[in-house]
Formats: sequence, structure tokens, C-alpha cells
Amino acid sequence: YMFFSLTQAWGDDPNLFFFTKFLQVPFDQTADAPSGSQMWGIAGLRWPIAIAVLVIWLINWAIAYGGVERGIERAVKVLMPMLFLITLVIIGWALTLEGASKGISHYVTPKWERITDLNVWIAAYGQIFFSLSLGFGIMIAYSSYLARDANIFKNSLIVGFSNSSYEVLAGFGVFSILGYMATTQNREITEVVSDGIGLAFVAYPKAISILPGGRVFGFLFFLLLIIAGISSTISIIEAFTSAMLDKFTIPRKKVITGICVIGFFGSMLFATNVGLFWLDVVDHFLNQYGLITVGIVEALVVGWLYRTDRLKAHIVLNLGLSGTRHKLFNYVVLQLWMYCIRFVTPVALGIAIIHSLIKELETPYSDYPISGVIILGVGWLLLTHVVAFGLSGLPWHGKTPEQDGADATSA
Repeated sequence: YMFFSLTQAWGDDPNLFFFTKFLQVPFDQTADAPSGSQMWGIAGLRWPIAIAVLVIWLINWAIAYGGVERGIERAVKVLMPMLFLITLVIIGWALTLEGASKGISHYVTPKWERITDLNVWIAAYGQIFFSLSLGFGIMIAYSSYLARDANIFKNSLIVGFSNSSYEVLAGFGVFSILGYMATTQNREITEVVSDGIGLAFVAYPKAISILPGGRVFGFLFFLLLIIAGISSTISIIEAFTSAMLDKFTIPRKKVITGICVIGFFGSMLFATNVGLFWLDVVDHFLNQYGLITVGIVEALVVGWLYRTDRLKAHIVLNLGLSGTRHKLFNYVVLQLWMYCIRFVTPVALGIAIIHSLIKELETPYSDYPISGVIILGVGWLLLTHVVAFGLSGLPWHGKTPEQDGADATSA
């Protein structure tokens, strides 16, 4: 789509182009959801998608294969500034568009009547949970390579505030463009916005077609998505790699190669003509239930089994606090944080899961056939949990964190 933007290959109907011509999904767009035969009607690979998946996995492999310092660290030093710079260019461009103020007003104007809506709080908690990649094991993997005297409190503040600040900043660009679309089409903001995959590959191509300089904007926008995607997949690969190195005495490079090969062939399932359906169901169940379950378990283990007293002592020692500063930090910051870990997080995530389950029992996710929901959704979810718990029961191979970090750096 980055190159499609240069020619605006989707023409006058981005929806038809994306679903019918590009993906070639066997699905009547006038229906609410695919039938069982359509969802399982594999007609072969979509080669443009399959080749793109291969290229992305090769990039992931090359970066991760270089190790933490010479591979991932170098790549992030290039990718993150590029990501931020392109975002600033897009936002600056979007703010000059007609109707941008209308979109921004919709973005920053609070709707106080929704403050008591449970769905809003569940969505907000889920957003920050997923955007920080909690439950993936990514932070645990990366933090295992830090020096023992690293200021983890300061690092956590930087990560949290940087993530949320970027999201808020990017929102100005998104809603400026939506405001432009609403103004030029004489419609309301809520009538031009769409969620999920439709926003990136249907709504935005519509905007690109009518934007001044839309071809350049489209190229930058989809380049932004590629950079963001690669930075995310690299971190997920490292989380898997770190976990495997903790359990097995296998060289790091062989582990990375094995993970990337398995990941590539697994991804081919989503490069077929029905891959969008499968990806949607798997993504929903793994994110909505898999990651949240992991988050609940982590909160319970850290808050109740590991004991928060030990964690607090480690943080205070790490910061070198003493006297009044120690007492103030302990009773104001740490106590509140520990309360969130032990009570707020498990309860909030538990409510989110129960709320989702009730909705699933009332109506299958997105009205997909029950066979697809059970096999792809529930089946994949159970498989990942069984494999994860099975591997967790294996003994550690005995290396210290310093040895693992040295291996990763020298790889």
C-alpha cells in the first residue's frame, strides 16, 4: 500500500479494491459476516502478501540475529527517530488542512456523560495495557539485559510517559485528517471514522485520494506503519528468544533462526484469501483473553507470591533513597503502586474478561461462524496457553542474568 499510494491504485472505491481485488476475500460485502464455507474456503496464497511477509521476516531475522547491542539496539536507534520524524511531518501537514480544527475539537472535547460508562474504562485500561505491550514478556526480556544498578524507576517513567505522549500527539494528526474528510464530504466525524483494519486500508486511502499532495502523504503514512510494525515484531521475537535461552542451552542465533522460520510459516496461514478472517479471530482472542490472562497471572504472582515488600526494598535500594525522601517515596508512590498491582490490576482485567465473555456468549465475535470462533479463536488460545505453561515447567539452564546479557550482546 505504500507503493499503491504513489499511483492511488485503489481508484474511487478503496473498500472494493482492498477486500475484493487485493485480498480477494470470498465474502459478499453486503452481508454482516462470512459464512462457514467462505471462512474455510482457502483458494491459495495471495502472492503479493506472501512475498511481503517473507521480506518482513527476513528483516526481523537480520536485526535480531545481530544480537541485542549490534542488532536490535542499532535498529531501534534508526527506526524510532524515523517514526517520530515522519509522525511530526504528517501532523504538521494535517494541521494545515481545511476542517482540521473540527476534528481536533472532536478529539479534545470531553464527553462527561460517558465518564460513568464501564465500557469506556475497560477500553481505556485495555488501550494502555496493549500499547505498553504488557503481557507479551517484552519488558521482562529487555530489562533482563540491564545492569543491576540501572535506574528502573526512571526508565519506567520514561517509557510510560513517552508512550502516552506519542499517542496523544499522533491523535492530533488522525483527527485533523478525519476533520478534513468530514468537512469536504459535509458529514459528521462519527460518519467518516471506522475502526480496525478499515481505518488504515479503507478510510485513509479515501482521505489520501482527496488530500492535496495525497500521494506523498500516503507513502509516508504507510511507511510509518511499516516502521512501527517492524519495531514491534522485533521486540516480540526478543521476548521469545529470551524465554527460550532461559530454558535451553541452545545458541542464540539458532533460537532466533528457529523462531523466525516457525513464525514465517505460521504467518502464511494469514497470507491466503481467507487470511483476513483468520487473523481477525486469532488476534481478537489472543489479545482479549490471552494477554489479559497473562497480565492477571503476572499481577497475582508479583503482588502476592513474590511479595511486594521485597520488590519495594529492591526499588528503594536501586534509587539510593534514605531518610525523609525514602519515607515519602515509600508511602506515597510505592504504596499506591503496590495497591494497583495487588488489587486494581487483577480486578480491572478480570472485569474486562468477564465483560468480553458475556458479549461472546450473547453473539459470536463479529458474527463469525461458530466453527471459526471455536477452532481459530478458542483453539488457538488454548494451544498457546498449554505450550506456555508446559515450557514454564521446564528447569532453567542455570545461567545468571549477567551471562545471558553477555551472550546476547556478543551474538
